[in-house]
Amino acid sequence: MKSLNHRRILIFSAIALFALGLVLIVPSASRDERLYASLRRTQSALERIEGGKCVISDWVIAFSHFALKHPEIYYREKYQAVKQALVTSGYLITSTTRVTDLHVQTKQLQVMIKMRDVHDQTDAWYEGRFDFDRDEVSVLCRRFDVQLWEQALKHD
Repeated sequence: MKSLNHRRILIFSAIALFALGLVLIVPSASRDERLYASLRRTQSALERIEGGKCVISDWVIAFSHFALKHPEIYYREKYQAVKQALVTSGYLITSTTRVTDLHVQTKQLQVMIKMRDVHDQTDAWYEGRFDFDRDEVSVLCRRFDVQLWEQALKHD
């Protein structure tokens, strides 16, 4: 009987030490990484709703946050707020690259396709803006992905 109790205590202790080790060794996600994950989830929900596929859980989430409005409005406001928090913290930054002949429609299409291809290949989040007067493309992206976007736009 005593050996059975000792085994249980030993097994419980081993599991507790293992769990404690995981908590201490595996770093938790930073606030910015959690916000970034929230941004991606919110963007996905917003795209689904804008595509006409609003489900009951979207309504439940919107109303559970005391947002007595359409889920599209709730998610759009949440998306903007989370994005602004990430910009304020410096997690998202704007990188601007000069692209010659940007005012030409075929060039615009090439740049948009290149940006979409980079996103599809790397899953790097971005928002792009074109400044036709200055022939510049500005990309809002994670600071870790700046070189990726600059490299992608450099050849155009």
